[in-house]
Amino acid sequence: MVLELDTSSLGIDLNVTPFHKTNDTPVNDDLNQMRLENNKLREMLTIVWDKNNTLQNQVNKLMQDHDLLVSDPNKRKFVECEEGNASGSTENLHQRSLKRPNEGVTRVYRRIDDPSDKSMVVKDGYQWRKYGQKVTKDNPSPRAYYKCSFSPSCPVKKKVQRSVDDAQLLVVIYEGEHNHERVEKEPEIESSCRSRLNSPMEVVKFDEVLVKQMADSLRRNPDFIEDLADAISANILECDLFK
Repeated sequence: MVLELDTSSLGIDLNVTPFHKTNDTPVNDDLNQMRLENNKLREMLTIVWDKNNTLQNQVNKLMQDHDLLVSDPNKRKFVECEEGNASGSTENLHQRSLKRPNEGVTRVYRRIDDPSDKSMVVKDGYQWRKYGQKVTKDNPSPRAYYKCSFSPSCPVKKKVQRSVDDAQLLVVIYEGEHNHERVEKEPEIESSCRSRLNSPMEVVKFDEVLVKQMADSLRRNPDFIEDLADAISANILECDLFK
């Protein structure tokens, strides 16, 4: 008796197809998205770089002016912080004065609360007569000119103008020295907030605006920005390629 084997069940299909069809489209989409985000990041870093260079130049100029003043042993400097006015006045004053004896010029910064106040009145204890006003080419805010009116022989003049960078900051420039006593009592301030620096070795205190500018400049060091950009770019590439 001859047995016949059914060989059909032993056949092997060599045309093996994968169970899951591969698709590279999501990977390509992720890479394209990564490139777009990387380009945006580089544009942002470029903007930050430009702003840092501008700020660094401003800080360098301020430091140069400061060094020139410190190198002069005969200069007179004083710093005043915000006024504590006992009468309840709403005007907050913050000033820094650097006296240049060779030029007879004193520059003072005073902060005001209301940017809409166009009077530009600075209460410093003296009487003034306004004799002119004009707009300078480097500042849209007009500059007011005053002369001391207490004594006809007093040569002191004063210029008042808003800061081009801060509408709440008045820049006051005094020229000359008064030949009489102060007319009105100077606004009272805490003694701890006022210092007169007579020694050339003492350091001039900068006001809050200058301190903030220098702090921002240090945080935006160019070397730090470049290293940060490289690190972020490398991290994005690594995360997207090996996800």
